[in-house]
Amino acid sequence: MESNYGETAREFKKFIEAFNHTSWRVRVIAVSYLPHYNRSIATALLDKALTDSHKAVRVAALEACATLAPSHPIAPIVAALSDTEWSVRATAAWVLGRFSQRAPLDRLLAILNDDDEDVIVRASALHALGSLGPRAPAAHIIATLDNPAWHLREVAALSLGNLPAKIAIKPLVQATHDSDPLVRAAAASSLRQMGEYAPRDVLLNLLNDEDANVSRTAVWVLGELSEACTSKEDCLYRAILDLQT
Repeated sequence: MESNYGETAREFKKFIEAFNHTSWRVRVIAVSYLPHYNRSIATALLDKALTDSHKAVRVAALEACATLAPSHPIAPIVAALSDTEWSVRATAAWVLGRFSQRAPLDRLLAILNDDDEDVIVRASALHALGSLGPRAPAAHIIATLDNPAWHLREVAALSLGNLPAKIAIKPLVQATHDSDPLVRAAAASSLRQMGEYAPRDVLLNLLNDEDANVSRTAVWVLGELSEACTSKEDCLYRAILDLQT
């Protein structure tokens, strides 16, 4: 017992030394192990890591918080939304999507609608909003399909896949005509999540999309909605059969 305790104490001492190491790379590794420690210890050390001088350590701390969500304290994560580094703000916004009922809806919406904020941060906020289940602000997600930034339109299309079919299908069909192929592919992918309500005729049209990734996505979705198929022609055949039955 004493031997095991001493060994554990020595290991923890080495961990604390790594946590306070002068190299930010070593600190990142140490922070990544925090979710495996006692929760009270992890919480205290994560709070410290969230104020580390290096952005990579702060990002690693936020990712560790995501592992501990939704019971982890949310205030330090919300505070990270004001970090000077866009990568930290983006990670904080993404992590808040793991907090379900506790996620600060108004704050995430404010970030999404902030034209002066980095587009990746806004996209992360939108992703978080789309992960909130019944709390997801459908109207705001749908409205983002008209945003000039393709990054936001793509995330909006992906987020619609988490919403009920009666809300999501019409805007998803609209998104299959987007000017950007990444948005069209995202819309096709989300139509898979509509299950039996997915409009197969729309997906059939996407088989002829000028972008190869969009047509491949449509093939995959049609295959998932029908019986397994291995080629574009097979998916087309099976989809037509589904439409006739």
